[in-house]
Amino acid sequence: MGCELALEGSTMTDGPTGNRAFARLDYETQTADAAERLKHQVLFANRAIQGLLLINGGALIALFWLIGSNSHLRLALNFVWWSFSAFAIGAVLALLASLASYFSQGYYHCTALYQAWDAQQIMCGLSSSRADATKMAFQRGRLAEIAGVAAALFSLIAFMLGCGLALGGVLPRA
Repeated sequence: MGCELALEGSTMTDGPTGNRAFARLDYETQTADAAERLKHQVLFANRAIQGLLLINGGALIALFWLIGSNSHLRLALNFVWWSFSAFAIGAVLALLASLASYFSQGYYHCTALYQAWDAQQIMCGLSSSRADATKMAFQRGRLAEIAGVAAALFSLIAFMLGCGLALGGVLPRA
């Protein structure tokens, strides 16, 4: 009752050839899984940035409407204007997060190209010549990624601060 799985004419008991075939299948499966997860990560990040822009921009529009309406509310305008500032800053930070993600992906793209070109040189028996450029592109991509995540987090904080200030601006005074 041995475990035998056919893979391109080999079984698990084939020795080194069978192990290489299984290792290749595992490599291909794992890289395909990693590529699919990266697609989802990018999709979720885009949705988060779009959401931040939507909530901050929507709050700005709501404040414009509130100020422009002839409502019977007695507004604490200093709170309303500070909340306006917080929402505007949150919207700008969401746009900066999107811009940082653009740059991070550009630098990571360069990193992947440099690594591919180095692999080609090694296959031809030459030494790799882009180690420094690869390292620099990766570091810049990482910095842009960190900046994007920080901008997104501060955008969310600005939205929450703006909500609190807006609420303080519309609550009835004693």
